[in-house]
Amino acid sequence: MASTGLATDSAVRSMMLSILSNAGMPTQSVVVTIQNLDTPGAIDLSYAKRGDRIQVSVSVPSGDVQWLNSPKPLGAAPTWAASSVWCYVKESS
Repeated sequence: MASTGLATDSAVRSMMLSILSNAGMPTQSVVVTIQNLDTPGAIDLSYAKRGDRIQVSVSVPSGDVQWLNSPKPLGAAPTWAASSVWCYVKESS
């Protein structure tokens, strides 16, 4: 969605929070960060240029993550984080 130029930062954040919520995770403390690695000053995805590398990172407090069927939190780390990077492919106007 973000790589196609059909979304804004807020739409990507909403989508990520929805995915986590649908998986049964609490989302009130989740942090979603969208960053243009090639145009650092870009305010929003709508300002990205074709070929820019877009990174979406998600951080979740470790207390919100549990193994299946385990009453204990997943680990001692304060947060668990994941990132994905891809190229923006929106056609130039």
